[in-house]
Amino acid sequence: MKKLIFFNWKCHPENLFQADRLLAYIRNKEFLKEFEVFVCPPFVFLERLSQEPLIKTCAQDCFWQEGPFTGEVSPLMLKSVKCDYVILGHSERKRLFGEDEKTTNRKLKAALAAKLRPLLFFGEEEKLAIEGARQEILRQLRISLAGLDKKALSKTIFVYEPAFAISTQAGQPLTLKEIEEKIRFSRKTLGEKAMVLYGGSVDESNIKEYLEKTGIDGVVIGQTSLDPKRIKKIVEICLKRD
Repeated sequence: MKKLIFFNWKCHPENLFQADRLLAYIRNKEFLKEFEVFVCPPFVFLERLSQEPLIKTCAQDCFWQEGPFTGEVSPLMLKSVKCDYVILGHSERKRLFGEDEKTTNRKLKAALAAKLRPLLFFGEEEKLAIEGARQEILRQLRISLAGLDKKALSKTIFVYEPAFAISTQAGQPLTLKEIEEKIRFSRKTLGEKAMVLYGGSVDESNIKEYLEKTGIDGVVIGQTSLDPKRIKKIVEICLKRD
C-alpha cells in the first residue's frame, strides 16, 4: 500500500499564484505514482485545487453542522467542492481556539455522516514519560472517539502529532525509537489495521527514515511545505533509491 503524504499549508499562502509555486514540485509524476499525495490549503483555495489531477485535497477543519454560524464551514460545503478529507483535532485548534476533544468528537461525527474521511490528530501537549504519554493518548482518543463504532474507526486516518514536536512550537522532533513506540501503542489501542500517520517537524532531514523505519503509514508536513525549494528536496529524497 502506498504511503500517504499530506502537505498542511495552514494559513498560507496569500494567493493562488503562490499556491501554484508550492504545487510545482509536488506535481512530479513519479512522486504522485509512488505516494498518495494530499494538499491541505486554506478554505478559499479548495475549489481550485480540487481540479489538480492525482493530488487530493484535504480541508484544515470543519464545523459540526450547517446554520447561522458566522465564519464556519460545514462538511457538506467541503463535499460540494470535491474535497473528501478533513483535519480534525489539530493541536493549534486546541491551543489557539480553545477546542477540546469533545468538540473534536462532534466534528468527527458530522464529517463521517457527510462521508468525509477525517484525519484525527492526537498527541501530548508536552513531553512526558512513557506511561504519562500513554495515558494522555488514551484520554484524547477515548473522548474524541466516544460513540463511534468500528466501521467509523476504519474510515478514520489517525495522526500522532505531539504538540511539543511541531516546528512552530517547541520543535523537538522525536527519535525513530520514540515514534515507533507511540505508533505501536496507538495501533494496540485502535486496532492493528488502524492507519496511523506521524506529524511533528517532518522535513527533508528525517522524512525518509520516518517513512521507512517507524512503521507509520505516512506523514503530515507543516512548515516545510511552504518553501518550494524544500518541497523539491523532499520529493527528491522520497524518490531516491538506496
